[in-house]
Order: sequence, then C-alpha cells, then structure tokens
Amino acid sequence: MQTRRTFLRRGAATAGGAALALGPAAGALAKGKDAGYGPLVQDPGGLIDLPRGFRYRVVQSVEDRLSNGAPVPGDFDGMAAIDGPRGSTILVRNHELRPSDLPSKAPVAGTNPYNPAAPGGTTALVVDPSRKLAESYVSSSGTLNNCAGGATPWGTWVTCEEDRTTGHGYTFEVNPLDPEDAVSKTPIRAMGYFSHEAIDVDP
Repeated sequence: MQTRRTFLRRGAATAGGAALALGPAAGALAKGKDAGYGPLVQDPGGLIDLPRGFRYRVVQSVEDRLSNGAPVPGDFDGMAAIDGPRGSTILVRNHELRPSDLPSKAPVAGTNPYNPAAPGGTTALVVDPSRKLAESYVSSSGTLNNCAGGATPWGTWVTCEEDRTTGHGYTFEVNPLDPEDAVSKTPIRAMGYFSHEAIDVDP
C-alpha cells in the first residue's frame, strides 16, 4: 500500500473510545442487526470518507518538508502511534522505496544509514496534544522497500524490508526518541533473512 498523506482520525479513535463503541455493536450483532460505526459520509474534499462523527486532519504530505528542510520522502506505508513527551504522539512511518523509485520520489536522506545507497527507511512526526504537527525528522535510513512492521510494547517500531536483495531482507528496530541510533541500522538477524511484511509482539 502506498499513500501520499499521513492522517489523524478523530472520533472513537482511542482504545477506550473504541471499546465503548464496540460494546453496543457487539450487542447488535447478537440480535442480527447491522453493526459498526454506521455508513460512510461522502467527504466534500474528496479525500477520505468516514462515518458520521469522525473527522480527519492531514498532518503531512509528500509536497511538504521535514523540519530540517529536506523533502518528505515518498511511498508512505506501515505506521504506528507511540506515546511521546509532554502529551505528544509520535507517528513512526515507513517509506517503501527502491532505487527504481528515484528520482521521481524523494529518498529517506538520513545521517546514519544502514546502506547509504538504499533510499528507504522511516520518518517520525511529532504531533502535539492539539493534534498539530510540531516536528518531523528521519528516524532510520538506508533500508529497502520498508513495507509494514509493528509497534512494540516498549515504545519502538520494528520496520520490515519487503525485499531480498544483497544485504537486504531484514527487520530493524527504530526508537523515535533516539533517531538514527546504532540500533536503527543494525539488522535483527534472529528474525530471519527473507522478504518481511509485518511483525507483532506477544507480551
């Protein structure tokens, strides 16, 4: 999946809100009634249709710039929301890029890449408590075809290379609070060498 914008969805978007919304829905299912959040309402802006009571805000697009002025890399893919400092939320986002995507799409231009020739990686977006973008930056770089991944219970993101070319086909752990550290460029070899799609952690 490749998208050009990163969204925040408002409404029953918290774990508690979702749990409350699912309670009556489960009851309706048991009675054979339609369940869920209701029908989609057409978005006048033509971007994304949501159920009544939900709204979205585009926090960044590929036409934007990172906080350091670099272009926002292309091919957004897997993403997770992680608790940040002072009530913020950090969105860690994959970029499913290959060398053949260049130069029409901006690469992930990091300072501590796994492989300087590889254009993929992850960026992080710090969203403040008012749901506005406060900062965005590269959190890992030098990987290929970062498709999905998975969040960890300890507040990091494991990005997966959906690839198997020389030196690529691994997973990497990304800490958005310590971007581009040594861990972010160290393959997790114990998770195998193959074309990875996603991971999950069983606590």
